[in-house]
Amino acid sequence: MAEHHCLIFLVLVILGLIWGSFLFYKNFILIKKMEPEIVLFQIQIDKNALQEILKILENRKENLKEIESKIYLNPFQETTSTAE
Repeated sequence: MAEHHCLIFLVLVILGLIWGSFLFYKNFILIKKMEPEIVLFQIQIDKNALQEILKILENRKENLKEIESKIYLNPFQETTSTAE
């Protein structure tokens, strides 16, 4: 086995090159040649579910406005006391 290590290495390298070229051909060359399949279907939307989703989004907007309008105290600002 040790006598043929160069030959074994050469065979493994050639097999790796063949396998790599096969994968390259399969994943890049064939994909560029293939025509994309166009699927046309009509989208159906449940109006009740859509209204519920819009209500949830409106509630989130209102909550965000409340949070943005709230004024928080700065914990790093020194407080000046007027009691002397």
